[in-house]
Amino acid sequence: MSGELPSALGNCTSLKIIGIKHNNFIGDIPGSIGQLNRLEELQLDNNRMSRVFPSSLSNFTSLKIINLKHNNFTGELSKVNFSRLPNLKLLDLMSNKFTGEILDSIYRCSNLTTLQLFSNKFYGQLSPRIDNLKSLVFAGVFELPVYADYEEPSLTYGMTNALPAMLNLGNNKLTGAIPSEVGQLKSLTVLILSFNSSSGHIPPKLFNLTNLQVLELSNLHLTGSIPPGLNNVHSLSIFDVSNNDLEGSVPIGYEYWGFDGNPKLCGHTLIRTCASAKTPPVFRLQRTKHSKDHLCDCFCRILLCRCAI
Repeated sequence: MSGELPSALGNCTSLKIIGIKHNNFIGDIPGSIGQLNRLEELQLDNNRMSRVFPSSLSNFTSLKIINLKHNNFTGELSKVNFSRLPNLKLLDLMSNKFTGEILDSIYRCSNLTTLQLFSNKFYGQLSPRIDNLKSLVFAGVFELPVYADYEEPSLTYGMTNALPAMLNLGNNKLTGAIPSEVGQLKSLTVLILSFNSSSGHIPPKLFNLTNLQVLELSNLHLTGSIPPGLNNVHSLSIFDVSNNDLEGSVPIGYEYWGFDGNPKLCGHTLIRTCASAKTPPVFRLQRTKHSKDHLCDCFCRILLCRCAI
């Protein structure tokens, strides 16, 4: 199917689900859609829709799912007040061209279970108010690569309880320090912040996330040493801090993990041993169109590990 969504769609006032995935629709989301007061799911992913969010999305007090991934939407999200969507559980804007800062109103969605903002142009600092998202989970399973196309379960049929917790903000333009409040999201099993411009130290409180299985902090501007609490996260399968400016010794038992591109780190598997005083030149991997491939590769490694069990 192709073409633009008709404005007459707003006349279907009893509509609860709009699921028009994997087509060739273009243009805007019609403003008349704000008349659908009973709407619970808006799933328009994998089309060619563009431009910006209509402000009328703020009227959807019953809305549980907004899934617009893999389109060409642009601009900021400022026209939508997400705090007026108390039932929102899934917000997936992955692989679009959204810009601006991550809105404060998103952090007020305390029932949000899925937040996917990967591969946009968001900038600014990640707010400490992220600790309000204590219900955060991700609509996907480890058996499929996270960045491949997946079928999100319809919340109407109550299928979200088995989903692993995930926060994926990779491949944007976020700056500033990683807020220590992320360490209060106790349900997280996957945390991906790679390919941003975040700086500062690795917050020790991240290692309070005892359920964490994947921690991706590669290709940032992190400095300082690796906090000793890494040894406390026994469930961790992937820890990648490659291409930063970290220093000190690599924790014992983790020498074969993702530490490349940190010339001040030392360890017997790295270019620089801890007995050496010589520091090789700094090399930083530039962000390319293959950045997503690097992140996807880590989940392929998880699949191989699981298949071997």
